[in-house]
Amino acid sequence: MSKPSRFFTIETSQISEIANRIERRMRKLHLSVSKLSAKCSIVSEALGHEQQPALSRSRIAKILMNRGPGSSRSAARVIARSELIVLARALEVSVEWLSGQGNHEDPIVWNVLAEPERADHLLHLMQEHEDRVSEVVVWSEYPLCSFVTQEFMYAFHRIHFREIDDLENGQGRERLVEFFNRMGNSRRSRVLQPNRSFGFSHIINESEIQGIAAGAGIYRLITKSVRRRCLEHFVEVLSDFELKLKLVIANDKATAAVRSLFRDFETLGVMGDLFSVWNYHSGSIGWSENPKYVSRHRKYLQQMRQATICNSPKETCDYLKRLLRKA
Repeated sequence: MSKPSRFFTIETSQISEIANRIERRMRKLHLSVSKLSAKCSIVSEALGHEQQPALSRSRIAKILMNRGPGSSRSAARVIARSELIVLARALEVSVEWLSGQGNHEDPIVWNVLAEPERADHLLHLMQEHEDRVSEVVVWSEYPLCSFVTQEFMYAFHRIHFREIDDLENGQGRERLVEFFNRMGNSRRSRVLQPNRSFGFSHIINESEIQGIAAGAGIYRLITKSVRRRCLEHFVEVLSDFELKLKLVIANDKATAAVRSLFRDFETLGVMGDLFSVWNYHSGSIGWSENPKYVSRHRKYLQQMRQATICNSPKETCDYLKRLLRKA
């Protein structure tokens, strides 16, 4: 069972935000107070006798009274740790998100090998924040799953994670491949929907696009037909303007200084002013809702976008078509 992070401290000032998040998630899952209470009872029983808070309908209603600027005298004044754990599980979210991380200067880091349930938690986090912003911007050392073919994604993950140090006779690598394949499929399904409310920009360095075309570096182990189809797929999705996708190709030399600031990361994304998420070379995931963190990461990505070879979808498509003619 996952343990709450070390940042797991419930303060009085947090209760209003917790209540708002509970209510927002209840709407998403179409849960009434009675239905949420019933789910909490099932979760409490599964957790065992030591962690069985009485989250009755009345208790949940009192927690929800903390929404808004002024709370009722009957509103709950404290929330026990055990209650938050049960509520998070019943609402299918992480404890860290439910408790709010905006005031914490240290980021949350999840080891996805040790905690495979974090896949669902991470998908929820991204969807939660994407639904509240107008643009998502992501830099990635390698092409994002949302932009490539499924065949390319599967091949890449299997090759990429074989280089991870593994003390579990290959089982750890397999779990990483499974985790990121699952994440990639979910993200492809969401991002390739034409009715999204947000625009999506992916920043990648020119050397990576050139590597895919030429079969250089890590891409040498992916067949030419799969690599070519991936480049064709780039053109197809970028040409569909309803998808609101941009593939921004950055100049390697001009962005070297900025990239050195997050050299431990493989991916760094920001969602408006609300959320920053990244993954480390080890496969672990980090994220933050702290405004200082998000602002800093937004600044990094803005600097990268100022040193681009191709910025608009048309420019990028023309560039990719030239590569395809040479391939």
